[in-house]
Amino acid sequence: RAMLEDRQERFWIGTEHGLFLGRLTEAGRSWTHFTIETGLTSNWVRAIVETRDGDVLFGTNGGGMLRYRPDDTFEAFTTAEGLASDYVRDIYEDDSGILWIATEDRGLCRLDRRGSPPFQGAGLVCLNADDGLFDNSLHRILEDDYGRFWFNTNRGIFWVEHAELNAFARGEVASVTSVAYTERDGMRNREGNGGVQPAGIKASDGRLWFPTQDGAVVIDPSQVQRPAAPSVVVETVTVGDETQRANRKLVLAAGERDFDIGYTALAFSRPEDVRFRYMLEGYDEDWNDVGDRRVATYTNLPPGDYVFRVKAGLGGAWSEEGASLALERLPFFWETTWFYGLLALFFAFSGPSIYVYRVRRLKARQKALEKTVAERTVQIQQQADELRRANELKSRFLANISHEFRTPLTLTFGPLDDLLNGRYHIDDRARPLLHSARRNGHRLLRLINQLLDLSKLDAGALQLHARRYDLVPFLRQRLAVFESLAASRGLTLQFTADAETLPHVFDAEKLETVVLNLLSNAFKFTSDGGTITVEVRKDETGQAVLTVRDTGVGIPPEHLPYLFDRFYQVDGSMTRAREGTGIGLALVQQLVDLHGGRIEAESTLGQGTTFTVTLPVLEADAAWGDDGGPTGSRVADVVLADLVTSRPGGDGTPAEEADDEATVVLVVEDNPDMRAYIRALLADSYHVVEAENGVEGLAQAQALVPDLVLSDVMMPEMDGFGLLAALKADERTSHVPVVLLTAKADAQSKLHGLETGADDYLAKPFNAHELTARVRNLIEGRRRLREKYSQEVLVLGIREVTMPSMEAKFLARMHEVIEANLSEAPFGVDALAEAVGMSPRQLLRKLKALTDERPNALLRRLRLERAASLLGQEAMTVKEVVHAVGFRSLPYFTKAFREAYGVAPSEYADHA
Repeated sequence: RAMLEDRQERFWIGTEHGLFLGRLTEAGRSWTHFTIETGLTSNWVRAIVETRDGDVLFGTNGGGMLRYRPDDTFEAFTTAEGLASDYVRDIYEDDSGILWIATEDRGLCRLDRRGSPPFQGAGLVCLNADDGLFDNSLHRILEDDYGRFWFNTNRGIFWVEHAELNAFARGEVASVTSVAYTERDGMRNREGNGGVQPAGIKASDGRLWFPTQDGAVVIDPSQVQRPAAPSVVVETVTVGDETQRANRKLVLAAGERDFDIGYTALAFSRPEDVRFRYMLEGYDEDWNDVGDRRVATYTNLPPGDYVFRVKAGLGGAWSEEGASLALERLPFFWETTWFYGLLALFFAFSGPSIYVYRVRRLKARQKALEKTVAERTVQIQQQADELRRANELKSRFLANISHEFRTPLTLTFGPLDDLLNGRYHIDDRARPLLHSARRNGHRLLRLINQLLDLSKLDAGALQLHARRYDLVPFLRQRLAVFESLAASRGLTLQFTADAETLPHVFDAEKLETVVLNLLSNAFKFTSDGGTITVEVRKDETGQAVLTVRDTGVGIPPEHLPYLFDRFYQVDGSMTRAREGTGIGLALVQQLVDLHGGRIEAESTLGQGTTFTVTLPVLEADAAWGDDGGPTGSRVADVVLADLVTSRPGGDGTPAEEADDEATVVLVVEDNPDMRAYIRALLADSYHVVEAENGVEGLAQAQALVPDLVLSDVMMPEMDGFGLLAALKADERTSHVPVVLLTAKADAQSKLHGLETGADDYLAKPFNAHELTARVRNLIEGRRRLREKYSQEVLVLGIREVTMPSMEAKFLARMHEVIEANLSEAPFGVDALAEAVGMSPRQLLRKLKALTDERPNALLRRLRLERAASLLGQEAMTVKEVVHAVGFRSLPYFTKAFREAYGVAPSEYADHA
């Protein structure tokens, strides 16, 4: 494709398969082959040129322009550096050292390397057909002796003035002028890509030779003259839908602001090469280069006098005078000078009056706004007073109702304590329930005390009784209460202090509430085997800094700003894993504020939470309190009892040991005390199985197929509504009645449960007799339905039974499986259970619940019915019938048939 011998006597050959470099050695010429693997950006080298400063440059097909380095490497100049295209067909260096780069598809680029590193694009300017080039596909650049650049293309040969190209690069002209030659100028063929040879050469006599697809074109530049500029005339003016001949002057009415001017050139030999420029003096600031367009369009022309001028150009020559047309656009009356004068006089005389009127209006509006603001301020103050009074009433109500709760709770704890202390004889089975009642009563009392403290804080009635205590033994005593709980759960409970004694002034009872609440949260949200750390120290200012840190679940960052808001809960969903009211941390913050301190929370989701309490130095001369403050307080015992999550024992049989004939009730409830209570109510009459959340409850129900499910609604992992939907959608448990038991007693929740498929809905707190009665009625109702369906199955057959569609489909599918396998003697209960996708136990429980019939009895009955049918047809012998219905022995078949039909098989066949 290209060859060059440079000034160092190196020989370069560009091919479609890489670049070859030949060097002279003592042994002759040695060759080096360069490809993409050895540094080229493209294997197709199409142009080679040596510059005045000794650089060897290469044009490639798809790899841009390359510069050879002495270490046999190449520097690339591509579109990444600003080059118009990576397909470089030719490179030419002019007398000034400027590189001209011809591309195959993006026109011409001019690279001025003076004053900048050789291959940086700071001095790069590119132009294409939109800028005046005849074509974008350039195969060769030649410069003649008259300052013209000649280009060979697939559409013909054209030339552009060298000086005009430089002027375009400097921004002095907006476009360049190309003079082109094609078949109409004498060429036999315009396509001149050169093939495998260069697409043009300059002979020693100055003539230019260009190869084409049909011979070569020879041009003598000395005989080439720039064509004369053609004359131009203005032909027509179009206003609206009316077109008229152009006269010496065009007058437009006031409403005629949009118009077109048509013009043309008096060139008859090459009219398609004529270019035009026009301007409207008084409106346009410069000439408009419009190419070969022959219409000038103007819109929204202001009133005034104008002159339209147009010039024509051909081959770079432009007509000097061109053509012109005078225009006048008449004004509307409001666009005239006299109107503006009258308007100025009007404002001069009326301006002061308008100003005074405007000032009066603004002052009146300001007074109205001030009155409105005053009225709104009074309304807001009244609303604030009403809110304050309502808040006071609420706080007073909370205080009163909390005090009122104490009396019935006291009367509740007294009898419970008498019963537990043996004052009265009670059944030992009742003791766990009495302990549960006492424990939950104290939980209620703790919530009441917290509400009472909040109401006192709101009313400003809660006083700080600060004394001097030693923080180290104070905190050790509080942590000692939780040591047994931590050990039972495998938790590491750590306490660290930066000194053996840390005397500080605080209210011991209120700080105990703060510490116990923070520890309670840490235990609730830390999984078994985690770590809870309590640290205490004094900072440089004497303040006490208490830190409670856990390795629990952590708190999402979006919840941290609201953590101490009253009644706020991070997890308010129906599937939250831990109970709470959102009171504890709000109370903690207000008690810390009462000390004049501050509390901060930091948390990382999945890693844990840290609460930091800072207590300021109070009265320095405060008296010493008793040893570390109150110890063994009832509050600590209640908090500890609240955290005990051990599953209470029961006297029910484990699930896997339940008798297949037993009536099984599955209790799904996340509160251990509530599960124990329900078990105590139902254990005498039913086999009770427990699950502590919806996921575990669903697994138990699928494995056992219970007779009834009693489920709470608000549970972790899966709530009661989700469990209900899963049970009703599962073929194994779709028939099981479900009772929802929940504290959400509103009509919407109840309706949602019933619409989902719940058989009953019982709100907490419930009556024990009502619960047992509803469970008994549902189980008894299912028993009556079972008897009805069993009779229908015996009389009508499985396909005709009138039961719910899902159960009917199950029975029909099971019947199809049995009918398809009746003749197979090994086909028994295990094979039937596998065919319908259940375990044998699940199939037994399901079938007994629907038809009160065992699977083996059903199989035998259907085989005997098939045998009776075959015997009645008298087409088979008794022995053949035995094998056809899957019995293994004739004696057993005869015995079973006689029990079912009262006669022997042979007698039945004789009387059929």
